[in-house]
Amino acid sequence: MQSKSPTLLAIDTSTAMCSCAIYHKEKIFDAHKLSPRQHTQMLFPLIKQVLKQAALSLKDIDVIVFPKGPGSFTGIRLGVTITQGLAFVNNCKVIGISSLWHLAQSVYQSHNKSPVIVCIDAYMNEVYWNSFKVHDDLMLPLQNDAIDSPGNIKHIDDAHNSVYAVGDAWQKYDLQNAHDNIVSEQKLLEHLPLAKHLLPLALMEYKKGNIENAEQAMPVYLSGKTRWKKQPV
Repeated sequence: MQSKSPTLLAIDTSTAMCSCAIYHKEKIFDAHKLSPRQHTQMLFPLIKQVLKQAALSLKDIDVIVFPKGPGSFTGIRLGVTITQGLAFVNNCKVIGISSLWHLAQSVYQSHNKSPVIVCIDAYMNEVYWNSFKVHDDLMLPLQNDAIDSPGNIKHIDDAHNSVYAVGDAWQKYDLQNAHDNIVSEQKLLEHLPLAKHLLPLALMEYKKGNIENAEQAMPVYLSGKTRWKKQPV
């Protein structure tokens, strides 16, 4: 259990939105830019920008936070590689956050929607998915992240609330018509998370002591129906 309030740097290169954010002394500084296929060029200027806003240097960062997957192979792997490099050079710890959890938290903070089923395209007629429900302003997973065929997505049993569809797979596979009580809004289907939305999840993990060394930063891929598979960078 950690008691000290950490200084966090969060980065996200997992979608078309390149973003980073700093948490320092209960303040958040963030920067982002929509830059498909230009994340390598864009991320470091954005990091420099938020460090300047916060009047910090990389040596002041305690923990680097990153989305670890599942999701885009290229984007997630890039984020992990940059996280490892920065953490090694600056002697930082790291915290990896599920990309599905990150997206759910981002939708809640941006649009105040809960509960949600996050479902993103895994290609080859498969989807990555999980269900989330808010508690004390944090979206909490209702099961483990999974990969499955689109027709096997399980509905949330919540008679008192609408359940919101989040992620690109809903529209691609026309999943909303196969579920009762699902609310489908275009802004949620197309929502791109920001690095600042990693911060509340990372703070919770930090307080639990769920921090790792730089060499332990790895992308997480789902293989098969429910099996996690980690691969070194």
